[in-house]
Amino acid sequence: MISSVFLISGNLRLTVKKFDFHEFKFFPGKVSEQLIKTSIFLLLLFYFPSNVFSQAYNYDENIQKQVNKLVQYPGNKKKKQQLEELYHEANEVDENGIAMLRQTGMPGIWYEVYSLYSQLDKRQKMLQALPLSTLEEIGYSYKDYDPDIREARLKAAAYSYARAGKLLEEDDLQKARTAYSELLLVADMYEQYRDIDKLLRKAITLGEPDVRFELVNNTGKDLNDAIIGEIGKVFREYRAKHSPENMQEKSQGRYDFTIRVVIDRISVSKDQIKALEYKEERDILDDLYNVVDTISCTVTETHQRKSAVMEGRIRYVDNARKMLVNTVPVRAESVFLHQYGSLKGNVNACGEETKTLVQKKEVPYPSNESIVMDAVDKFRKNMAEVILGN
Repeated sequence: MISSVFLISGNLRLTVKKFDFHEFKFFPGKVSEQLIKTSIFLLLLFYFPSNVFSQAYNYDENIQKQVNKLVQYPGNKKKKQQLEELYHEANEVDENGIAMLRQTGMPGIWYEVYSLYSQLDKRQKMLQALPLSTLEEIGYSYKDYDPDIREARLKAAAYSYARAGKLLEEDDLQKARTAYSELLLVADMYEQYRDIDKLLRKAITLGEPDVRFELVNNTGKDLNDAIIGEIGKVFREYRAKHSPENMQEKSQGRYDFTIRVVIDRISVSKDQIKALEYKEERDILDDLYNVVDTISCTVTETHQRKSAVMEGRIRYVDNARKMLVNTVPVRAESVFLHQYGSLKGNVNACGEETKTLVQKKEVPYPSNESIVMDAVDKFRKNMAEVILGN
């Protein structure tokens, strides 16, 4: 999509350019993959001979190659033998790694354990593309890793979440960055986990207080200076709250994070009017409470309505990892409502509320500009709640 992009950094300024916005994949595998490789590296380096270590990183890649060859040439005995050796050796490495991690009894092992169980499960599923006869020849035996994966994932997420929470309580830049990494691990395992979105935003704010701000207009219409100015108030307030040491360096365009405010829709309804007609009655009683007469009136109740809606999203982008970390939908609505009425018949037949209503008269509708700016003001306050934590 081609949109107008307003870059807001330091002093508020407006630059219009083409922006090819696309969805980033949420938490790419490279984050967890690198952590897994690092852990396996240390385990293999200490516990296994160098010839095993030299092949460790290529196990699954080589296994996949052998599987692909055997799908094409199912009778190739050499490939079957190579696959059998690779598969069982790779499983042994991962199973030994899990056993050693568990033996440490340390609370921080569970993400590595979860990753290794997931790797074992993924590896055995690679082989399911082969005929049953081939699987029997290479000694393949399916194992249900789901209970182990669930246990390790639950414990890993609980550990990282708790550790991140404690680190964020200390309000320290470096510890906030560590908390951010821990929270990414949780998000890699669970799409939704407690209030992790809010904690991620807090970790970004504390760990990288100087961020790049962007205002993206997807409405298809120009945003006037008044709207841009209102949105810019939040950005300026954010900058005022934080005083990064490396502001000069960051101002040259090297930002680790971007907070992107996307405006998707600004709409104004037509002037709406709706009339309701109903009858009110009241009995006239004598001294003995007998009904001697019934009086009535017809009431026309008129409703005036007009509204403006502003919808968008706040997106936290990790520029270093090139991924979308968090998206928060933001919506604000300004509604003008007015009621007035008229009456035919005996005014004494109606109640006090109706008497108050018929005393009111029609009023002018607010202009499009004023009702839109009221919605913008509410949108800005909702933005500030997210970005500033107000």
